[in-house]
Amino acid sequence: MVEESTVLLGQASISQDSLAQTFGQGVAAQLKGKRIIGCTTTGAAKYADGIKAISPGVLLVEEAGEILGSHIVTTLGTSITQRILLGDHM
Repeated sequence: MVEESTVLLGQASISQDSLAQTFGQGVAAQLKGKRIIGCTTTGAAKYADGIKAISPGVLLVEEAGEILGSHIVTTLGTSITQRILLGDHM
């Protein structure tokens, strides 16, 4: 019974990964060719792989005051030439 549960959980994990990858490809296809992309910090985290893949020239990030700018840089890599972080300085 435990072995069967382990196998089923493994299959579910593989299916979830496949679904996430397919969804990510769809997002990347929609964003491809865009020079400027705007998103919230949550959106930047959620779609980080898609944003990295298309490497837009400019990324506008709202709610950026909630996190450190260095986190955005390290999460999204160095391929984006300009990041505009909007947010409360407090």
